[in-house]
Amino acid sequence: MRPSVAIAFVCATTSAYAAPGPPHPCEWRHYDEEPRCPGKVAVLDYNDEPSLPVPVEKQLPDREPAPAPPPPPPRPPPIDYERDWRWQADVALGVGSAVVDGVGVANWPQLSVTTGAHFARLSLLGEYSLGAEHYQAPSNAVIALGSAPARDTDGMVHRFGAVARYAVLHGIVDTDASQLGGDLWLQGDFGEELTRWDEGGLLERPYFGVGLGLQGALRGSPHRRHALFVAVRMQVARRSDIGGAPTCSAPCTEATRPEAWSDRSWQLRIGFLWGN
Repeated sequence: MRPSVAIAFVCATTSAYAAPGPPHPCEWRHYDEEPRCPGKVAVLDYNDEPSLPVPVEKQLPDREPAPAPPPPPPRPPPIDYERDWRWQADVALGVGSAVVDGVGVANWPQLSVTTGAHFARLSLLGEYSLGAEHYQAPSNAVIALGSAPARDTDGMVHRFGAVARYAVLHGIVDTDASQLGGDLWLQGDFGEELTRWDEGGLLERPYFGVGLGLQGALRGSPHRRHALFVAVRMQVARRSDIGGAPTCSAPCTEATRPEAWSDRSWQLRIGFLWGN
């Protein structure tokens, strides 16, 4: 081998394994031309427009999270007004007829006040009523006591009695803050009636009555109740002029004694009720 050839081979081999020099810069041309970087892979940017700056999100100041709304208050339990015995009272104005010893008399509106206890559908009450009557004496009137003949007169009527009511129909509707109730009740009552005549004399007689009432109530709390009612009542009272042997006062098949409990009257009542 020639010395020149050997020296050239050694130099070529040494240059092949020598440390690489600094990278050659690549000259980029238009996108449709190849770059002047032989042996390197490059990614070409085909966008001719200048690159826009990347927007930077505006940093908002730190804020405390809004507090959660408070939960709605729990719904109050249903009003249980009927669980225990409770006090109640009512006042009513009544208009209707009146009969004294078989004679129809003119009467003024009657004021009635009751008070007592209520439990579930049952009410047990005491009643006082105050009214007035005008008695027009018939020509054949008989007075049991005294020698003076009967004559026209006015009188004050007082009634003292006991009342029991029972709701045969009972309904309740609950709302958010109150309770609505409705009752259809039957009533039975009895007591004593005293009439003091202005011209003299006292008429004292027992009575009993039956009634039918419709009532609507509003209960704002378990300890308060208000109601309006309307009722029809019939009263039967004992006459003071009945006596004698059995007889027939009309066509009959058997003679009987005159009926003492024959003073029958009726009354329409409108009232207001309240209780705790």
